[in-house]
Amino acid sequence: MRIIHCKPYKDSSLTNYLFSQTQLYCEAFISDETFRTEIRRYIDASGNEEYLGYIKDDLADIIGRDYIVCLWLLYDRLESKPVKFNMPLMAQYELKLMHDRLRYALKFQDVIFLLCQHTKRDIAWIKSPLRKLLKFSLVFCTLRGSSWSS
Repeated sequence: MRIIHCKPYKDSSLTNYLFSQTQLYCEAFISDETFRTEIRRYIDASGNEEYLGYIKDDLADIIGRDYIVCLWLLYDRLESKPVKFNMPLMAQYELKLMHDRLRYALKFQDVIFLLCQHTKRDIAWIKSPLRKLLKFSLVFCTLRGSSWSS
């Protein structure tokens, strides 16, 4: 099961926010009963009950290695692609700290960072009612999409 976090790329502060938010949500997912209850309630109300089986009821049964964490930084394909190693030093450091915490302390199976291109048409489509059909993973994100490339 993938937990996907994504944000549109604008500047380094938004990139740092993505890293911090990912760590916060993943830690809450593993350790906060109220947080998981709200996620289950949201999924149940969305009509996608089949995904509830991926989120165990009992806190003791939630194990990080059952989940892959994905971070998608969305950039406009008409603009130049951001380069991960051209990020400010502190953003790179935040990425490393977040990765190490999720991977080695909380034991998530993997942590994947992707730069994903999009167009304005993609964003309009993502915001449409069709997004409800895209429930292929448990998704904590501000945008959801169909055809992403790294």
